[in-house]
Amino acid sequence: MSGSIGLRLVLSLALVAEVAVCVSVLATKNAAYQETGALFDSRMEAAAEAILDVTRLEVIHGQSPVFSEMPVMEGYQRAFMFQVWKGQQLLLRSANAPSNPLGNQEEGFGEAVLSGQSLRVLVRRDAPHDLAIRIAEPEDARSHLSMVIAVQTLVPALLITTPLLLLLVWLAVTSSLRPLTLLRREVSSRSPEHLKPVRLEDVPREVLPLVKALNELFERVKHSVEGEKRFTADAALRSMNPPWPARNVARPTL
Repeated sequence: MSGSIGLRLVLSLALVAEVAVCVSVLATKNAAYQETGALFDSRMEAAAEAILDVTRLEVIHGQSPVFSEMPVMEGYQRAFMFQVWKGQQLLLRSANAPSNPLGNQEEGFGEAVLSGQSLRVLVRRDAPHDLAIRIAEPEDARSHLSMVIAVQTLVPALLITTPLLLLLVWLAVTSSLRPLTLLRREVSSRSPEHLKPVRLEDVPREVLPLVKALNELFERVKHSVEGEKRFTADAALRSMNPPWPARNVARPTL
C-alpha cells in the first residue's frame, strides 16, 4: 500500500512550513545582526570618545593616564579591547589587547584578524595631540548575540504557532479530501446489483477521469450482467419448450 494521501499532504505541508520557519530564523538573524552591529558600532564609538577624552586631558596636563586596562565587564563587553597610541608609541592597552596596532586603517571602522579570530576595529584620532585610540571586539560576539536575539524572538512564537499551523493544515487537508471520502463511502456501500453511474457534480476535477472510468466500468458490467440474464432466460425457455421435431420423435420399441 502507498499510504494515506491525507497524511502525506499533512507531512509535506508541515515540511514546507518548517523550511519557511528556518528561512524566517535566518532572515531574522541577519536583520538582528545588522541591528546589533549598528548598536555595537555606536558603543565602540562612545567608548573610543570617552577613552580619547580622558587620555587627552591627561596629556594636556602632562600626566600619565591613570588607567592601564579597561575594567572587566559582564556579558558581551568582556571581549572589548583597546589601545592608546601617541605617534608610534603605545601608551596604554587593555589586558586582552596585543602590543601591535589593532587594524591597519588610519581612522574609522575596519577589520582585523588576531590569533585566527575576526575583529571589528575602530580607530579614532586626535591630530593636535597626536593620539590614536584603537578599539576592537570579536565578530563572533555579534553573530552569537544576533542568533540569541533571533531565537528568543522566534521560539516563543513558534511554540504557539507550530501546533496551530499543523492543526489548520490537518483541517484544510481533511476538508479538501472530503469529496473523496464521500465517494469512497458511496461506492463501498453499493450492492452488487447497484450499477448506476456515480454522479459527477461534486467530484473534484483531479479525480474526475478516475470516476468517469469507474462509470464506464459499471456500464460494461451492467451490459455483461444483462446479457447473462438474457442468455439464462433463453436457455430456461428452450429447456421448457423444445423444438417441434424433437417432440414428435418416436421412441424406439423394445
